[in-house]
Amino acid sequence: MFGSVSQALNQPLPLNKPLADSALSGLSAPEQISLEFEEAVRLVSLVMIDSDDHVTPIVFDPDSKPALSVAVDLPLHLAPGEYVVEWVAMNGDTDELSGDFSFFYDREPAAGMDVNEVLNRVDAP
Repeated sequence: MFGSVSQALNQPLPLNKPLADSALSGLSAPEQISLEFEEAVRLVSLVMIDSDDHVTPIVFDPDSKPALSVAVDLPLHLAPGEYVVEWVAMNGDTDELSGDFSFFYDREPAAGMDVNEVLNRVDAP
């Protein structure tokens, strides 16, 4: 996994969805990954790694203009399991920022967990 250059530069880490370390249960698989930054950045790398260490490159436009938020579609039919998302972005000063976060997806509802509770966790800022 990448170390966080953004921490070394005293930059706050981005807000991401799915939320870091979230468990998504009893829902359809997440359809997008979104990252929100404090300053405009250009995404240069985005990969998703499953629990078997299979790397899935996520398709995005590397020539896009710098933006405060980035949303990219995930592959269809995401299998249940744990995933790590690793990203690299460049800010306007051409500083490289990087980070990672993980989430777990399971088609079966978690014991005692209401689907609305899960939805509220995912949509919470």
